[in-house]
Parts: sequence; C-alpha cells; structure tokens
Amino acid sequence: MAVFEYQTAVALAVGAWIVYWIIEGIRRVYFHPLSKFPGPKFAALTLWNEFYWDVVKRGQFIWRIDEMHRRYGHIVRINPHELHINDPDYFDELYAGGKRDKYQWQKIEKLSRRFGKASKTGEVIRLDAAFMALTMDVICDYAFANDRKHLDEDDFKLEWKETLIAAFEGGALVRQFPWLIGVMKSIPRPLVKAMNTNLDSMFQWRDGVRAQVSEILEHRETKTTLSSRTIFHTLRDGNLPPQEKTLERLCDEGELLTGAGSETTASALSKIWFYLCENPDKLRKLREEVVHTMPNPNVLPPWSTLEQLPYLSAVISEGLRLAYSATTRLPRIAHEDLIYKSWTIPAGTPVSETITLIFLNPTIFPNPESFEPERWLARAADGTQRLHRYFVPFGSLAYAEMYLTVTMTVRRFNFELFETSIKDVRIVHDFFAAAPDQSSKGIRARAKDLAAEKD
Repeated sequence: MAVFEYQTAVALAVGAWIVYWIIEGIRRVYFHPLSKFPGPKFAALTLWNEFYWDVVKRGQFIWRIDEMHRRYGHIVRINPHELHINDPDYFDELYAGGKRDKYQWQKIEKLSRRFGKASKTGEVIRLDAAFMALTMDVICDYAFANDRKHLDEDDFKLEWKETLIAAFEGGALVRQFPWLIGVMKSIPRPLVKAMNTNLDSMFQWRDGVRAQVSEILEHRETKTTLSSRTIFHTLRDGNLPPQEKTLERLCDEGELLTGAGSETTASALSKIWFYLCENPDKLRKLREEVVHTMPNPNVLPPWSTLEQLPYLSAVISEGLRLAYSATTRLPRIAHEDLIYKSWTIPAGTPVSETITLIFLNPTIFPNPESFEPERWLARAADGTQRLHRYFVPFGSLAYAEMYLTVTMTVRRFNFELFETSIKDVRIVHDFFAAAPDQSSKGIRARAKDLAAEKD
C-alpha cells in the first residue's frame, strides 16, 4: 500500500510539473508582456534554443539571431525574457559610453625589442599572442599597478590567451546554469587542475584579481601600489554607493577589465597586421604617413599627435571593426518603458544589440568582410565623418595602445605571414570575443627589421 501511495504521489508530482510547464509555455508564447514582439515561437517558449546554439554548437547563437532579424525585422524576441535589436541608429539610445583618463605609455619598447630579436633569428611569432602579452601587461599595470610581465615570456604567455578564450566559451554554459559557478568553486583545487588545466589557470587568475582588489580596498597597499594610483583606488575613494564598492563587485569589474580589455585590443592589433600584410599598397600608404610624422624611428610621437593622422586613424577604425569587439550581445534593462519605432518595450525587459552584426551590416559597410580603411575617410554632406556615428569606440586606454603600437610596428618592422590565411582571422564562433575556426594555430609571422633591411 505504501509503495502504491508513493508511486501515486510521484505520478501526481510529475503530472503537476508537466501541467505547470504547459501552462507556463502557453503564457510565454501568447500572454507574456513580450508576446506581441516578433520572433520564432520556440525561442519564446524556452531557453534551450539558446543553450543548443551557444553551448552545444559552440558560439553560434549570434548567427541564429542574425537569421531571426532577416526573417522578422529589426526587433525580435530571442528568448522568453529578452529582446534584441539590430539597428545601428538605435545603438546610442541603448548604450551609454565613457572615456578613461589618458595613460602614461611604458611598455611599447619592450615589445619592439622582442620583435627586433626575432627578426635576427627568423623566429615565427604568434602575433596574436604577442599583442595579447602587451595589452595584458598594460591593463594590469593600469588597473592594479602590477605588471604581469607576459612580454618577458618566451611564448608571450600563450597559455594565458588560451585560458581566457576557454573561459569566454565557458561563459555561455554559465549563463544558462549560473549555479555551476558555485559547484566549480567547491571542487578541491588539485582535482580541478587534474580535470582541466585551463579552468585551474582561470581560478588562479580570479584569485589573483581578488587578492589585488582586496589589498587596495582594505588600504593594505604595498609601496608600489601606494606610489601608483590605479582605477581601483579611484573607485574605492569615489562617491559610489557602498553596494557598488563591495569586494565582489570590484572583483567582477577587475576580471572584466583585464579579460575583455586585453583580448579585444590584442585581436584588433593582430588583425590589422594580417590585413596590412595582405594589402601591401595600404601598408605602403600608411607607412608613408607614419614616416612623415615620425622621421626618427626611435622617437615615438605622442598619442595626441598620432590620432590626428587620417589614414592611421582609418586603419585603426577598420581594424577595430574587423576585430568585431565583444561579439556577445550586451543586454540592458531600463527602469522605464523604451520606445523603438512603433514598439513600446516594457520597463524591466532585457534589450540588447550586437556590435558584430552592426560591423557586418552591408548597408552601412559595403563588402563588410573586406579591409578597406578608405571607407572611414568619406565625409557626409555636413562635413562629419559619415561612418563614425555607427562606430562603437573603445576607451582611451585601448586607443592609446592601438595608435602607439601600430605606429611603432609600421615604422620599424615588416611582417611576413607564416602559414596564416583568412580562416585564422574571420569570426566563426562567438565566445564573447570573436574566435576563428577551431583548427586555427593563430596569426603567425616572421618579423623583418626595416633598419636592418636598409643596411
């Protein structure tokens, strides 16, 4: 009798669960506040659609979103809770930007020395790893007054780049199952290392960020951090409410700043050089402009001078566009209703756009996968640069890195691509950052010192 009652109770519970989800499914599709918005019914019904394309198919949901827009228009419901807009003219309405203070440049010569040494030995360099080492050292010095010295590593700390991309890819799974973070943290560290070295490296990085932020937050700075005021000193001593200055909150900022801040800039730098190698006429035009401004290859002009150079600026803008920035959509939630064309978006609804889809929009950027810096030189009838209204700029720290690094390398070096093709550059996977085909071995090249070639 007890067994029968138990089986009955289980059957009733399962039946109630099924009925609940049937009712919830009907509500989501037909009676939810977002049910009036266009989009596929299956996407409105369940998050498993996003899970399949982002986790199982490895970073392909971005292309499914693009397909939805082609079928349903500028605004679509991409999951039960979120709207996505693909309209460059609405981007500024949805997102607010800002600029960081100017940064004192300190590391560009170290990278130059590494390239100079490689030019003598004929070593094949992973340009994407080299530029990643530069940007990581700069961002860590900026944020924590702690130089990671990745530029000193023989392989430019390639392990870090691979770890970061693996972490970005894992983020798609965590978005679907946030409780996994707690589970992973509870696993003993030796077991984590045995299971997955990338995950162990990521935990070590997070531990390091936490230790550095905690040191600053609790006024336990060393002599180095006391003499070098960082962004976290500013956040700690600023007028933010207490809940915005907790250790967890600032650690999240630190992880995002060092992770995304290093990868996106490095990706743009390496892709710029790929396209310059593939387009020697554009490299020649850029070098002529740079040499005119920098006649002495050993004296790097200030960023304020370089950002006035039209073709250099155009090359950097095009490189940033083809690096795709952060490929994952960035939802925002407004506390008031939003108006998009004839649609009223209810307050509290996650709404996003995807920068990559803007950068690949053929209406705005004809031949969007072609490297054409000249497109950024065109001006509208009012004299303004026509395309910059659609461009999502980086912070000034990233721009400083871009201008100074491109100028230095163009003035002092040539690069000869080694077993590298367009498949090593174009986006295939959305892992928060753009990732190429998984068979790619990176953007590889041999450096040629221009001074040595003249001798």
